[in-house]
Amino acid sequence: MRGTAATAGLALGAGLIQPAGAFSPLHPFFGNAAPQPIPGGTDLFALLGLGSGPLFHFFFPAFKQEVSLITDFVGHVAAAEVRGTGIATNTTSQEMLSLTFDADMRFMDGLYVAEDGRHRHGTFGFI
Repeated sequence: MRGTAATAGLALGAGLIQPAGAFSPLHPFFGNAAPQPIPGGTDLFALLGLGSGPLFHFFFPAFKQEVSLITDFVGHVAAAEVRGTGIATNTTSQEMLSLTFDADMRFMDGLYVAEDGRHRHGTFGFI
């Protein structure tokens, strides 16, 4: 299951996995309001046995594991790992195949210190 999630994450690229704001934190009015990522994280390449790769600033949701993706954050955080199955049908051969999915979803709402050093409030989601 984690391999499926890791593969999807790799497809998105290391530079794209970061919390997405409900507002545009890079809007000129806000300056550089992007949050600072947590230190450390997960090497998805190593998890898949592909050697060492870029560090993604998240940890899989688990008991006593950091679920926030933002450093210097005070607020509410929720995390869920949703797993399931589905059926895919090849429209040419009509062959049916059972598929699995694993989605890591989180939201954060609260106060944080932005990259510009200012205290800000934001709501963020991660899928």
